[in-house]
Amino acid sequence: MRYNCYKWFSLGEHEKEEAWLNAMAAKGMMLTGVAGFKFTFEDDNPGKYTYRLELLDYPPTHPECTAYIKFMEETGIEHVGSVRRWVYFRRPAREGAFELYSDLDSKMRHYKRITSISNTVTLLMLIGFLVSGISWSLHAADAGWSRELFSINDPYFWALFYAVMLLVIASIIYFNVFAVRRSLRRLKKERKLSE
Repeated sequence: MRYNCYKWFSLGEHEKEEAWLNAMAAKGMMLTGVAGFKFTFEDDNPGKYTYRLELLDYPPTHPECTAYIKFMEETGIEHVGSVRRWVYFRRPAREGAFELYSDLDSKMRHYKRITSISNTVTLLMLIGFLVSGISWSLHAADAGWSRELFSINDPYFWALFYAVMLLVIASIIYFNVFAVRRSLRRLKKERKLSE
């Protein structure tokens, strides 16, 4: 039987998402497709597969990524689906432990890709916040501080509203990746100790 489940994971929660997918697999629900926030599962033997996620350098249709996915499939790892640059892999659990990163450097590169996207999106939202906020403050200075500034009919009210929303979203994105940043710092320390 096929099931659809809608669930949202932020950029920095890929390990939490992996754990959830593996918990679903342990219950006998195997991921067969993914599209945005929609996960498609099918009933199967509990614990049949182990799932892993990876953020690629480019979209999966890029020649380098296509070659990488093909290489993974040649090694017995199945490509279940992808969402933007995130790819979902699975391998039969009977084949043992399944890790995508064989060394510290490859894991660090993965974490750097995640933090790079987070930094870029946060920066763009902060720029939007500044533009909207400046627009509203210039209007407020011209109009004088009055109750009408906070009227829902005033277009500059919406500029302020969007500015605040962009700041909130930028903060959420930035702080959601804190665990990844912490893991990246820990891996850097491990590498220094091993040198």
